[in-house]
Amino acid sequence: MTICDLVVVRDSKAEDVPAIQAIYAHHVKHGYAMDFEAPSVEVIAQRRQAILQDGLPFLVAVIDGEVVGYCNVHRFREQAAFLFTVEDSIYISHEHVGRGIGSRMLDVLLDRVKKTTSARQVVSCIAGANAPSVKLHLSRSFVDVGLLPSVLCKLGQWYDCHILQLTIEPEDGSDVDSCVSTNSKEGAGSENQTLLDPLSDSEAAL
Repeated sequence: MTICDLVVVRDSKAEDVPAIQAIYAHHVKHGYAMDFEAPSVEVIAQRRQAILQDGLPFLVAVIDGEVVGYCNVHRFREQAAFLFTVEDSIYISHEHVGRGIGSRMLDVLLDRVKKTTSARQVVSCIAGANAPSVKLHLSRSFVDVGLLPSVLCKLGQWYDCHILQLTIEPEDGSDVDSCVSTNSKEGAGSENQTLLDPLSDSEAAL
C-alpha cells in the first residue's frame, strides 16, 4: 500500500481553513507562493468562500483525518469574457511533498471541473523554478503555451512564469452554445454568472 492509497480527496469544509492557511503560509515563506506575507485564516476563508460562490471546486487531501494538501480552481480573470477559463492552484504540506499527493489531487480536481462546471480552459501559472509542478501538469496533458521572463520577484530572486493550458472538450459542443448564450446576454448582468453547470451536482461524490 502506498501513501496515495490512504489519501482521500474531498470538498473542503470551513473547519479545514486553519490547516489550509498553515500549508499556504509555509509555501509563502519558503516556496513559490505569490504572496510576500502569509494571509490570515480570515483572508483564506474569504478566498475560499469566493471560489465556492462562483460554483467552483475547493478540495482538500486528507490522510487519517489530517489535511495534507488542498487545491482549487478560480476565475482566470474577472471580466465576463473570461467566464469559461479558470486557473488552478495546488499546495501540499511540506512534510508530504514528493509522495504523489499532488497527482492525486490534480486528477480529482480536473475531473470535478469537467463534470460540474462549464469551464473550457484550465490555465496554470507556475514559477519557472518549480519544475515538479510543471512536470505534473505536462503529465496531465497541459501544454506549455508560453513563458513570461522575470515577472516574479520572490526570495530575493527574479523568476520566470510558465503558462500551461488544458482544453476541456465537451462531447456535445455545448461550449459553442454557452459562448453564444453568454454573448447574447452582454450588458445584461453576464458578469454575475457563475461557472457552475445548473444541470450538474456540485456535491458529486469523489
